[in-house]
Amino acid sequence: MARKPLESREIMARDALMNDLSALAADLIPLDTAFEPGPVDVRLVLDRIRAAGGSRWAIPKEYGGAELSDVDQLRAYDAIASGSLSMALIQTQRDAACRLIARSPNRALRERLLPALARGERFTSVGISQLTTSRGQGGAPKMRGRLDDDAIVIDGVMPWVTGAPFCDYLVTGADLEDSRQVLGVAWLADPGVSVQPAMRLLALTSSHTCAVTCEGVRIEQADIIRGPMPAALGDRAPVRSLVVSAVGVGLARRIVNELRNRANKLTGELAALVERLTREFGEVSDRLYDAAARLGFDEDFSKESFRAEVNALLARLAITLLNVAKGSGYCQPHVAERLLREAMFLQVWSAPTTTQTETLRRLFREGE
Repeated sequence: MARKPLESREIMARDALMNDLSALAADLIPLDTAFEPGPVDVRLVLDRIRAAGGSRWAIPKEYGGAELSDVDQLRAYDAIASGSLSMALIQTQRDAACRLIARSPNRALRERLLPALARGERFTSVGISQLTTSRGQGGAPKMRGRLDDDAIVIDGVMPWVTGAPFCDYLVTGADLEDSRQVLGVAWLADPGVSVQPAMRLLALTSSHTCAVTCEGVRIEQADIIRGPMPAALGDRAPVRSLVVSAVGVGLARRIVNELRNRANKLTGELAALVERLTREFGEVSDRLYDAAARLGFDEDFSKESFRAEVNALLARLAITLLNVAKGSGYCQPHVAERLLREAMFLQVWSAPTTTQTETLRRLFREGE
């Protein structure tokens, strides 16, 4: 299917967005250096992203949002990640919550929540890993729900919630006894909702990723996003499948820029290796945005395989930067050791077993 050519007004809008994103990435880098060892309060940095339009990116225009195209949303995450991976994680989880609300059949809920999110007056995140990658041993649900008239009462834990202390409410999910699932809004003001201290992570502690527990939290019908139904997460925005790869490309861009800053000190095979990795990065970045432009039309593109390619490239870039930085790069605080730790996050972020296996195959060049 041929893509419709952009009109001049659309080109101007995209150019303005790219200029804003470039400025945002440059502003984030010095702010990001203060995030370790963390956790530190990043609300002023969230305000900088909101000033760049970040509160409106993932929200439909009818609710006051910008409703960016898939390509532009990924460029926004790429830009933020190239300045601060912590902020990219917070922003993507906030936007994931917005998209789930925006795709809800509950129109009254959309009309009640989305305009305030678009204006930046409210903040949210997702606590849904208990329905996807964080199920307990034997598949035991970590968040259980039971019907109570028209409401759902939930008990359990959201194992991973990024930016939880800054949120007004969370988009969460629970398994019911009959194997159906429900998605709904849990308000942090509810006395049954408890945000645990930020996890001490290998990196990104200032993303304020926390476990959140719920004890007898009642989600009224007005706050139910979807369900009860067999697979409450089944209808999700197509762009979601490339979000993690876009963040990985953004972090890789940061590392490539650090390598370029040191290029004049490199010689021989090391210089050639860095140049080859830089070219490879450019090719991977181009393929990301080409794939984003064809979302829903290109059935041959494997998002899982591409994710593994990004992960493997990112790991090789981070190790290369450490080698180039030599001994000083192994000392804290140094950009090389920090970016190496941050690159490892992509190995575990929403990575199914198939992606992990393919990543390792690429890193170890299995079969050669």
